[in-house]
Amino acid sequence: MPEPLYVWFLGTGGSAPFNKRKLPCIAIKYIDYLILFDIGECAQFSLLKNKLRPGASRLIICISHFHADHTSGLPGLLHTLNLVGKRETITIIGPMGLSSFFKHLTTAFLLGWFSYDIKLIEIRDSQNIIEVLKTDKFSLYAFPVFHGEIPCLGYIFREHDFRKFLEEKARELGIPRGPIRSKLVKGETVRIGNKVIRPEDVTILIPGRKIVYTADFCSKDEDTFNMIIKAAENADLLISEAAFSEEDSQEAKLRYHATAFDVGKIANIAKVRRLALIHISARYKDISKIVNEAKLAAGPNIDVFAPNDNDWIEIPIIKQI
Repeated sequence: MPEPLYVWFLGTGGSAPFNKRKLPCIAIKYIDYLILFDIGECAQFSLLKNKLRPGASRLIICISHFHADHTSGLPGLLHTLNLVGKRETITIIGPMGLSSFFKHLTTAFLLGWFSYDIKLIEIRDSQNIIEVLKTDKFSLYAFPVFHGEIPCLGYIFREHDFRKFLEEKARELGIPRGPIRSKLVKGETVRIGNKVIRPEDVTILIPGRKIVYTADFCSKDEDTFNMIIKAAENADLLISEAAFSEEDSQEAKLRYHATAFDVGKIANIAKVRRLALIHISARYKDISKIVNEAKLAAGPNIDVFAPNDNDWIEIPIIKQI
């Protein structure tokens, strides 16, 4: 059976902390992996507060773009992990320009030596959804979104599908315990005497869980709107910026940001199960307006919410036969 899958909303604020929310940082905890989507200022404090242990985890940092509110926590975290003597490789994924950005960052903050290796994965494809990292349990994908002239990405966490073994059915078919059952769970067909047993005879294929993260993007850009729908199709959770109300849609377009209503439409068309709204502009003292606009567009079948800093949820397995 798959391992528990948790999402922590470490920083849910907009471009500045005027609403007393930390700058953007979302964490996925899965087995011994810790995957961070963006790493704004104060991310370290949230990681410590929630005991997420970046020093003891297989750490992957996915940067959406290089604006300071999405990257200002990176040098401090790298410095701290150096002080504690982290040994495992850290993987940093980001859009075109990552190598240059990282070089300037380490120079500016005098980070000349690390106790660990750093693997940079720079995404140069600006047209497609592409797989950027694959493990035996999950894959990470990146996709382009429009946020003005600066390259910007969204990300997909996709757990691999797995097969649940049907013990009662196996007994009926006389399948002995041992390697034969392992082969069936792996999707292989086996033969017992003159009998051919296919995986679907004794297993149920259960889709892996899917989480999609989109930081800053212009929801009025048609290509981006459609790209996120494609990326988020049937996701268990879509985490999206919802910076502006629809009444401020012109300003949202000028600033290359999203309106809550557009984000709700994306969730509705993509048929996601849950929609988490983050990166809401601090101008909205009562964010219920933003949440209600997204709910209106998303429809009654989608759970729409605006998490607070340090909230967390578990992503359940949705069994499909």
